[in-house]
Amino acid sequence: MKKTMRLRLLGLLCVAAFALGGAAARAQAPAANPGDAARAPDAPDVNAPPPILWIEREVVKSGGMEAHTEAVHKVLATYEKAKIPIAAIALSTAVGDENEMVYLIAFDSFHAIDDLEAQFGKAPPDVIQELVQHEEEESAQHASKRTMVAVYRPDLSYRPDATVMARATLVSTFQHIVRLGHEKEYAEEVGFLAGALDKANVDWHWFTYQVISGAPLGTYIRIQPMKSMADWDAHGQQVAALSATLDDAGHERMWKLWGNTILQAGGDEETPVSRLYAIRPDQSHVSDGFAALNPGFWRPRRKE
Repeated sequence: MKKTMRLRLLGLLCVAAFALGGAAARAQAPAANPGDAARAPDAPDVNAPPPILWIEREVVKSGGMEAHTEAVHKVLATYEKAKIPIAAIALSTAVGDENEMVYLIAFDSFHAIDDLEAQFGKAPPDVIQELVQHEEEESAQHASKRTMVAVYRPDLSYRPDATVMARATLVSTFQHIVRLGHEKEYAEEVGFLAGALDKANVDWHWFTYQVISGAPLGTYIRIQPMKSMADWDAHGQQVAALSATLDDAGHERMWKLWGNTILQAGGDEETPVSRLYAIRPDQSHVSDGFAALNPGFWRPRRKE
C-alpha cells in the first residue's frame, strides 16, 4: 500500500508540478477581479512578471516557417525604426507541432495596450505602410491564429521572479480550465502544494495567468521557465523530497489533488494540455536590462 501510494504521489506531482505547477504565494489574497490583478503598482518591481500578457498563438502553414520568420524580422525592424516600444518573447514548439509559434507580449496595464495602438497611429505614413505590408506577409503564412488576453495571478504562482525567464532557453506551459464554482477550492489546493514545496525547498519557479478573453471561462495558463531540458533530470529527486514532507493526511490529500477542480477533456481544444516551447530570441523584443542577464542568448554576436 505504501509503495502504491508513493507511485500514485509521484504521478500526481508530475501532473501537479511538472504540468500544472500551480503553487501559491500564500501571503497574497486572490484577485477580487481581473482589474485588481492587472493593476500595476506605484513602484514596479523589475523582478515581477508583467501584469498583463497578450498571447498570440499562430499555426504556420506547412513549408512556410522560413518566410514567416523573415516577415517577423521585418516587423520587429519596423518597430525599431518607428521607435515603438514593445516587449515580446517568441516561442516555437520544442515538442509537438513544429509549425506552432506563440508570442507573449507584455503590458504593465490595459491602458498601455491603448497607448501602443495610439503610437501606431502617430507613426509616419510610410512607416505605417511598411508595417502593414510586413504584417500581411506574416499573416499570409498563417494556417490559423488565436489571441488571448491574460492577467497575472501572483496568488497562484510559485517563487515568481522574472529574471528566471531572462535566464531560460525553454518554457513549459500548462493550459487548463478550472470548473466554475470551484475557484476557491482550486486556490486552496494550490496553497497546499505551495506549502509542501516550501518545506522541501524545491527550486521551481512559475507564473500563473488567468485568461479573461479569447478562451473559455476559467482558463488558466501556467508558465515555467527552464534553463534547458536537463532541468527535468532532477525532477524525480525533487518529487521525492516533496513526498518526504507529507504525513498520511497530506498523502491522502495529494491523492485527490485537482480531481474536482480541473475540467478534464472538455471546454476547449486539447484542454488540459502541457507544451514545451523553445524561446526564439531572434523573434523576440526584450529590453537591454532583461537581455543583460543572459547576453549570449538574447544578444548573440553575429559571425563576420
